[in-house]
Amino acid sequence: MTATAPPAPPDWSRDLAPGERLLWTGRPAPGRRYGRNDLGMTLIGVMVALFAFLWIAFAATFLRDPAMAPAQAPLLGLVMVFCAIVAVLSLFLASWLLWRGWLTRERDFERSFYALTDRRALLRLTGPAPRFSRPKLTSWPILPESILEMTGDPRHGTASLHLAMLVTVDSDGDTSYTRTGFERLTDAEQVLQLVLDIQAEATLAKAKLARSQPDTDPG
Repeated sequence: MTATAPPAPPDWSRDLAPGERLLWTGRPAPGRRYGRNDLGMTLIGVMVALFAFLWIAFAATFLRDPAMAPAQAPLLGLVMVFCAIVAVLSLFLASWLLWRGWLTRERDFERSFYALTDRRALLRLTGPAPRFSRPKLTSWPILPESILEMTGDPRHGTASLHLAMLVTVDSDGDTSYTRTGFERLTDAEQVLQLVLDIQAEATLAKAKLARSQPDTDPG
């Protein structure tokens, strides 16, 4: 069996603005990860399915009872059919949640490439995009007030560097906030220092600009 060749790195020069400098490029470390959210969603579906299977066993027990009145047997049969349908749908839902959340995200990781410039953090997905995939190019400006958080310990594997807050609104209008950025970095500390340097330069430039502005206070 031939292993699938990894995707080729993108040409970042076409994504840079005039005067923008490329400081670092990378990609997520290989390997699959089953997250806490994926486990929770799967357990919900399995618990609902187990609840339905209990009702099936309950109905089957009464159907096998010789003392059960024949008039009530059809009703219990309908209950058993209903519970069987609920169980199958629950298992299907659990499988779909697993595919939708974990497998789609893992495919995105395999196609992801990162870049850091003196202005922005860039994420590009290569190859054809799956149905539920993210946009092919995402960028986050690096500002003095930008969110910056590193999770994990790069000394013991990989770490993620969160640079922005992803805001999503579902069909019910509920808003959720998720930290996003560079995931599974093997050189997260190096990237973190680069981002801190960019923020420091931006803060210095902002202070110089404020000092150069004329004082319009009449007092």
